Amino acid sequence: MKAKALLALGAALSLSACNMVVSDKPWFDAPSGTQLKDGLWANLQTPDCQVDAAAPISAWPECASPMLITGTSYSGPPNGADGRTVSPDKWQALPHVLVGGDPQVDQLRLDPDPKSPQSNAWGNKPMYLYLALRPVARDGEGRIIAAERWPVLCGPMPKKPREKNGVPIFTSDKPFKGIRVQDDMCFAESAEALRGAAAASEAAALEGGFTKVHARWVRDGV
Repeated sequence: MKAKALLALGAALSLSACNMVVSDKPWFDAPSGTQLKDGLWANLQTPDCQVDAAAPISAWPECASPMLITGTSYSGPPNGADGRTVSPDKWQALPHVLVGGDPQVDQLRLDPDPKSPQSNAWGNKPMYLYLALRPVARDGEGRIIAAERWPVLCGPMPKKPREKNGVPIFTSDKPFKGIRVQDDMCFAESAEALRGAAAASEAAALEGGFTKVHARWVRDGV
Protein backbone atom coordinates (compact mmCIF):
# COMPACT_ATOMS: atom_id res chain seq x y z
CA MET A 1 0.00 0.00 0.00
CA LYS A 2 1.51 3.30 -1.05
CA ALA A 3 1.79 6.14 1.40
CA LYS A 4 -1.17 8.50 1.37
CA ALA A 5 -2.10 11.77 2.99
CA LEU A 6 -3.53 11.06 6.43
CA LEU A 7 -7.03 12.23 5.50
CA ALA A 8 -7.05 9.97 2.47
CA LEU A 9 -5.66 7.11 4.54
CA GLY A 10 -8.43 7.47 7.08
CA ALA A 11 -11.17 7.65 4.47
CA ALA A 12 -9.83 4.68 2.55
CA LEU A 13 -9.62 2.46 5.61
CA SER A 14 -12.74 3.54 7.49
CA LEU A 15 -15.01 0.83 6.15
CA SER A 16 -12.85 -2.28 6.41
CA ALA A 17 -10.19 -0.94 8.82
CA CYS A 18 -7.78 -3.10 6.76
CA ASN A 19 -6.50 -5.13 9.75
CA MET A 20 -6.17 -1.99 11.86
CA VAL A 21 -7.07 -1.57 15.52
CA VAL A 22 -10.24 0.50 15.82
CA SER A 23 -12.58 1.70 18.56
CA ASP A 24 -15.93 3.42 18.85
CA LYS A 25 -14.71 5.48 21.82
CA PRO A 26 -11.35 7.24 22.21
CA TRP A 27 -8.61 5.65 24.25
CA PHE A 28 -6.96 9.04 24.72
CA ASP A 29 -8.64 12.32 25.64
CA ALA A 30 -5.70 14.73 25.70
CA PRO A 31 -2.30 15.08 24.00
CA SER A 32 0.85 14.06 25.87
CA GLY A 33 4.54 13.80 25.11
CA THR A 34 6.30 15.66 22.30
CA GLN A 35 3.90 17.34 19.89
CA LEU A 36 4.01 18.18 16.19
CA LYS A 37 4.89 21.74 15.24
CA ASP A 38 1.89 23.67 13.94
CA GLY A 39 2.01 24.77 10.33
CA LEU A 40 2.06 23.39 6.82
CA TRP A 41 3.47 19.88 6.48
CA ALA A 42 4.23 17.65 3.50
CA ASN A 43 3.35 13.96 3.58
CA LEU A 44 5.87 12.24 1.35
CA GLN A 45 5.69 9.10 -0.74
CA THR A 46 9.41 8.56 -0.17
CA PRO A 47 11.70 10.10 2.44
CA ASP A 48 13.94 11.61 -0.25
CA CYS A 49 11.10 13.64 -1.82
CA GLN A 50 12.18 17.28 -1.79
CA VAL A 51 9.82 20.22 -1.17
CA ASP A 52 10.94 23.84 -1.53
CA ALA A 53 9.79 25.55 1.67
CA ALA A 54 9.11 28.78 -0.21
CA ALA A 55 7.25 27.24 -3.14
CA PRO A 56 3.46 27.50 -3.42
CA ILE A 57 1.64 24.20 -2.93
CA SER A 58 0.68 24.22 -6.61
CA ALA A 59 4.38 23.85 -7.46
CA TRP A 60 5.05 20.92 -5.15
CA PRO A 61 6.23 17.64 -6.72
CA GLU A 62 3.80 14.74 -7.15
CA CYS A 63 5.54 12.85 -4.33
CA ALA A 64 4.31 15.38 -1.73
CA SER A 65 0.83 16.01 -0.36
CA PRO A 66 0.01 19.02 1.86
CA MET A 67 -1.40 18.85 5.36
CA LEU A 68 -2.03 21.69 7.81
CA ILE A 69 -1.55 20.98 11.51
CA THR A 70 -3.25 23.21 14.05
CA GLY A 71 -3.19 21.88 17.58
CA THR A 72 -5.30 18.71 17.65
CA SER A 73 -6.51 19.00 14.07
CA TYR A 74 -5.13 17.92 10.73
CA SER A 75 -6.61 19.36 7.56
CA GLY A 76 -5.92 18.48 3.98
CA PRO A 77 -7.41 17.81 0.54
CA PRO A 78 -10.42 15.46 0.33
CA ASN A 79 -9.84 11.80 -0.44
CA GLY A 80 -8.80 11.31 -4.06
CA ALA A 81 -8.14 15.01 -4.68
CA ASP A 82 -4.85 16.47 -5.85
CA GLY A 83 -3.67 18.65 -2.99
CA ARG A 84 -1.79 20.88 -5.42
CA THR A 85 -5.00 22.01 -7.06
CA VAL A 86 -7.56 22.10 -4.23
CA SER A 87 -7.82 25.44 -2.44
CA PRO A 88 -7.05 25.22 1.30
CA ASP A 89 -10.48 26.66 2.10
CA LYS A 90 -11.92 23.41 0.72
CA TRP A 91 -9.69 21.12 2.77
CA GLN A 92 -11.26 18.75 5.26
CA ALA A 93 -10.44 18.58 8.97
CA LEU A 94 -9.49 15.43 10.86
CA PRO A 95 -9.33 15.62 14.68
CA HIS A 96 -6.46 13.74 16.29
CA VAL A 97 -4.77 13.23 19.64
CA LEU A 98 -1.05 12.45 19.77
CA VAL A 99 0.21 10.78 22.95
CA GLY A 100 3.69 10.02 24.19
CA GLY A 101 5.46 6.67 24.08
CA ASP A 102 7.95 4.73 22.00
CA PRO A 103 6.54 4.85 19.42
CA GLN A 104 3.98 7.57 20.04
CA VAL A 105 0.35 6.80 19.20
CA ASP A 106 -1.72 9.10 16.98
CA GLN A 107 -5.47 8.68 17.47
CA LEU A 108 -7.56 9.75 14.45
CA ARG A 109 -11.29 10.47 14.77
CA LEU A 110 -13.33 9.77 11.64
CA ASP A 111 -16.71 11.43 11.85
CA PRO A 112 -19.54 9.92 9.79
CA ASP A 113 -20.38 11.47 6.45
CA PRO A 114 -23.95 12.81 6.68
CA LYS A 115 -24.37 12.03 2.98
CA SER A 116 -23.34 8.41 3.52
CA PRO A 117 -24.62 6.92 6.81
CA GLN A 118 -22.50 3.81 6.25
CA SER A 119 -19.26 5.74 5.79
CA ASN A 120 -17.73 3.76 8.64
CA ALA A 121 -18.40 0.61 10.61
CA TRP A 122 -20.59 2.36 13.20
CA GLY A 123 -22.88 4.27 10.91
CA ASN A 124 -23.71 7.56 12.63
CA LYS A 125 -21.06 7.30 15.34
CA PRO A 126 -17.43 8.42 15.14
CA MET A 127 -14.78 5.79 14.47
CA TYR A 128 -11.25 5.91 15.81
CA LEU A 129 -8.18 4.61 13.99
CA TYR A 130 -4.63 4.54 15.31
CA LEU A 131 -1.23 5.24 13.78
CA ALA A 132 2.17 4.79 15.35
CA LEU A 133 4.41 7.85 15.08
CA ARG A 134 8.16 8.12 15.51
CA PRO A 135 9.78 11.58 15.61
CA VAL A 136 12.67 11.92 13.15
CA ALA A 137 13.67 15.54 13.86
CA ARG A 138 12.80 18.30 16.35
CA ASP A 139 13.25 22.05 16.35
CA GLY A 140 15.07 24.09 18.99
CA GLU A 141 11.96 24.10 21.18
CA GLY A 142 11.62 20.33 21.06
CA ARG A 143 8.63 20.24 18.71
CA ILE A 144 8.50 17.49 16.10
CA ILE A 145 9.34 18.77 12.60
CA ALA A 146 9.81 15.42 10.85
CA ALA A 147 8.14 12.09 11.55
CA GLU A 148 7.30 8.68 10.16
CA ARG A 149 4.00 6.86 10.71
CA TRP A 150 2.63 3.38 10.22
CA PRO A 151 -0.78 1.82 11.01
CA VAL A 152 -1.45 0.11 14.33
CA LEU A 153 -2.41 -3.38 13.18
CA CYS A 154 -4.32 -6.19 14.82
CA GLY A 155 -1.44 -8.55 14.11
CA PRO A 156 0.55 -9.89 11.16
CA MET A 157 -1.38 -9.95 7.89
CA PRO A 158 -2.66 -13.45 7.04
CA LYS A 159 -0.71 -15.36 4.41
CA LYS A 160 -3.92 -15.76 2.43
CA PRO A 161 -7.02 -13.64 3.12
CA ARG A 162 -10.27 -15.50 3.60
CA GLU A 163 -13.42 -14.42 1.83
CA LYS A 164 -16.75 -13.26 3.21
CA ASN A 165 -19.57 -12.76 0.73
CA GLY A 166 -16.97 -12.63 -2.01
CA VAL A 167 -14.96 -9.90 -0.27
CA PRO A 168 -11.38 -10.64 0.90
CA ILE A 169 -10.90 -10.26 4.66
CA PHE A 170 -7.39 -9.31 5.77
CA THR A 171 -7.96 -9.44 9.53
CA SER A 172 -5.04 -11.16 11.26
CA ASP A 173 -5.52 -14.67 12.57
CA LYS A 174 -2.65 -14.12 15.01
CA PRO A 175 -3.56 -10.90 16.86
CA PHE A 176 -0.99 -9.18 19.06
CA LYS A 177 -1.19 -9.52 22.83
CA GLY A 178 -4.22 -7.73 24.23
CA ILE A 179 -5.90 -7.35 20.84
CA ARG A 180 -9.34 -8.94 20.43
CA VAL A 181 -10.84 -9.90 17.06
CA GLN A 182 -14.61 -9.68 16.78
CA ASP A 183 -16.72 -9.67 13.62
CA ASP A 184 -13.57 -9.24 11.50
CA MET A 185 -12.63 -6.10 13.42
CA CYS A 186 -9.88 -5.60 15.98
CA PHE A 187 -10.13 -3.96 19.38
CA ALA A 188 -7.55 -3.25 22.07
CA GLU A 189 -8.31 -4.53 25.55
CA SER A 190 -6.39 -1.64 27.12
CA ALA A 191 -4.36 1.43 26.27
CA GLU A 192 -1.24 -0.58 27.13
CA ALA A 193 -2.23 -3.27 24.62
CA LEU A 194 -2.75 -0.57 22.01
CA ARG A 195 0.73 0.81 22.67
CA GLY A 196 2.19 -2.70 22.42
CA ALA A 197 0.47 -3.25 19.10
CA ALA A 198 1.83 0.08 17.83
CA ALA A 199 5.39 -1.10 18.46
CA ALA A 200 4.81 -4.60 17.09
CA SER A 201 3.10 -3.25 13.98
CA GLU A 202 6.21 -1.61 12.52
CA ALA A 203 7.63 -4.85 11.15
CA ALA A 204 4.21 -6.38 10.49
CA ALA A 205 3.07 -3.36 8.47
CA LEU A 206 6.11 -3.47 6.20
CA GLU A 207 5.72 -7.23 5.73
CA GLY A 208 2.04 -6.70 4.95
CA GLY A 209 2.73 -4.24 2.13
CA PHE A 210 2.12 -0.94 3.91
CA THR A 211 4.53 1.92 3.27
CA LYS A 212 5.47 4.29 6.07
CA VAL A 213 4.13 7.81 5.75
CA HIS A 214 7.08 10.20 5.99
CA ALA A 215 6.23 13.79 6.84
CA ARG A 216 8.15 17.05 7.23
CA TRP A 217 7.21 20.48 8.48
CA VAL A 218 7.48 23.04 5.66
CA ARG A 219 6.51 26.47 6.98
CA ASP A 220 4.20 28.35 9.32
CA GLY A 221 1.20 28.73 6.98
CA VAL A 222 -0.19 27.67 3.62
